[in-house]
Amino acid sequence: MRLAVNEYGAYVKKKNNRFIIFSETKSEEYSADKVSQTLIVKCTAIITDAIELAIEKEIDIVCLDRIGWPIARIYPSKLGGTMLTRVR
Repeated sequence: MRLAVNEYGAYVKKKNNRFIIFSETKSEEYSADKVSQTLIVKCTAIITDAIELAIEKEIDIVCLDRIGWPIARIYPSKLGGTMLTRVR
């Protein structure tokens, strides 16, 4: 599942093994075990604890501008796949 956070002023935080998306109108919870990618649109935020949970669960975080173009990506820094091949 992809988590898309695109409501102005919304933010993502962590509670145990869940991501919680807060906005002015609602809050929603999602199990980190079911999320494969998180999309964060400009004018929204993600708390560092939620970033840490995403890294632990190997969940890709992509930051987008207002029209949907990617501007940054956060992913785990541990070696694996292609990086491991390059090191050898």
